[in-house]
Amino acid sequence: MKAVKKPFTLIELLVVIAIIAILAAMLLPALKNAREQAQSMNCINNLKQVGQGLAMYEGDFDGWIPRYPTWSGVLVNESFVPDDIFVCPSLTPTTYAQNEWNSNHTAMNYTGYGINYKGYGSSYYINGAYTGNRKISSVQYPSHLYAAMDVLRNPYPDTNYGWYRVLNYSSTSTNVGTADPRHNRNVNILYADKHAESMKIQKPFTGDGIYETLTANTHCWTGL
Repeated sequence: MKAVKKPFTLIELLVVIAIIAILAAMLLPALKNAREQAQSMNCINNLKQVGQGLAMYEGDFDGWIPRYPTWSGVLVNESFVPDDIFVCPSLTPTTYAQNEWNSNHTAMNYTGYGINYKGYGSSYYINGAYTGNRKISSVQYPSHLYAAMDVLRNPYPDTNYGWYRVLNYSSTSTNVGTADPRHNRNVNILYADKHAESMKIQKPFTGDGIYETLTANTHCWTGL
């Protein structure tokens, strides 16, 4: 005679469910971190390709750096990079697409990456003019100078879409962006020498705290 299998009691079933819930709670953060690390690496690769496009532009135009606000549009319209390279995989805007063009197709205003418009995307630190371009040869510390980085449009952090330029200090102006540590408190940054890396924000997660970390190097915003 075959033995009759005893069914699970309610207590045993609840114990099994509890164990599964505990295991899920332990694994989900690790899976989330792994997913974010992969997205951050994709973002770094995007910035490196933006850097390659900038290097080709500078090579073709006698060392001139493309100026804000049309820097992204210039790189795409001149076929140095595709427009989806400005889409950060960790940013999921609900208002504006990251590669959404302006009406005359000269720029993308809501890109996931904003140019350092004072120190890299204009001649501000050379002659005080926002309207002029800067030459890469005028950058004394290219491995220190921020070229572009992860950005959210102000007022930070109340928006969820990017902006084409980043300011070198915390501001509430809606016409500029704030550096955004969207990768587990890391900001991904492209430098003027075209290398890209992550910077961990150790300070309080506010505009002032972010910039306290980002301005630790005196050459990082000016290249001088």
